[in-house]
Amino acid sequence: MLFVGRVDASKNVLLLAQAAQVLANQVLANQGKTFHVLIVGEGAQATLVKNPLGDRVTLIGKVPQEKLGAIYASSDLFVFPSESETGPNVVLEARAAGLPVVISGFDGGRQYAQASREDGIVVYSRDSQDWAAAIAPLLDNAPYRQRMGTQAHQIPHSRSL
Repeated sequence: MLFVGRVDASKNVLLLAQAAQVLANQVLANQGKTFHVLIVGEGAQATLVKNPLGDRVTLIGKVPQEKLGAIYASSDLFVFPSESETGPNVVLEARAAGLPVVISGFDGGRQYAQASREDGIVVYSRDSQDWAAAIAPLLDNAPYRQRMGTQAHQIPHSRSL
């Protein structure tokens, strides 16, 4: 799972960490979900994200824009629970890289998923259990994840609110 943005409350990154913790607990209960969270960006909540996830998360800090393409290309899934954006470029970048996106329904990013569960997943909740439930099928089903990423890549990326 990839997150790109400031690691602070404005991007709601702790919701991602909490959802990942729910998924980690499911792994411990033998439900088979394997994953790693990669966070690109800096911010005040880095320690709060790292502590509960331990070795399931890597925070690589700030990365030059020209290197982000390789990071998107090497990821399987983009998760962006921010509620503070009107048109988040990182969602467009993830879609352009062919990644399925899981995004907040309370944010301008929702405009980039035309058909939820087909070209992205829009989550209309602030509950980590709901976010984990939205992410889990993408972890378990590589063909679904790839199909969704292909759809995300094919749909035009320039839309306005």
